[in-house]
Amino acid sequence: MEDKQLNEKESLELISRMIRNTQNHLEGNEGIPLLIWGYVTLAVTAAVWAAVHFTGQDYWHFLWFAIPVLGTVLMFIFNKNQKPAVTTFVDKAICYVWAVLGIACFICSALSFLVDGMNILSIVLLLVGAATSITGLIIKYIPVTVGGFVAMVLSALLLFVPNTLDYYLMIFTIGFIAMDIVPGHFLNCKARKSTKREVRNV
Repeated sequence: MEDKQLNEKESLELISRMIRNTQNHLEGNEGIPLLIWGYVTLAVTAAVWAAVHFTGQDYWHFLWFAIPVLGTVLMFIFNKNQKPAVTTFVDKAICYVWAVLGIACFICSALSFLVDGMNILSIVLLLVGAATSITGLIIKYIPVTVGGFVAMVLSALLLFVPNTLDYYLMIFTIGFIAMDIVPGHFLNCKARKSTKREVRNV
């Protein structure tokens, strides 16, 4: 049997349906993945600042590698408790974007220990902001898209602020609040409102 050929209208409808499914999946998760990565990053950033500030030892920057470890563990626990969902091509595309982003951030972070003067926080904020905006554009979700662009702008700002850890970490933190924590809480709020409407309609 030959596969059915879709016309232009049917193809656009299929793509739109996949995007809606991804949006619904994201909203159904209530923004927890964004909050996991956002708060893990904030916690590790605070730990790095405190350790370096009070000891004066730069080797505490190795704590940055706790972000992918803690984030992955928490995401595994979260996904384990979720109901199986249909995976669309859009979902896979977003996973590919973040997989490449994760590898790029890890390589850049490792190189920062070998290359003097490498502004790793600016690079990471730019890469993660770009991946966040791409995700938001794919699923047509404005808060995620805007948060990613805010992080990219802040990554450029890191190149011009005074060369102190306090300024760097403050701007880095604001970037992750803008692209992870704010959209994550926004999704939580939206999911709660949707649940209340469904309860009232029953």
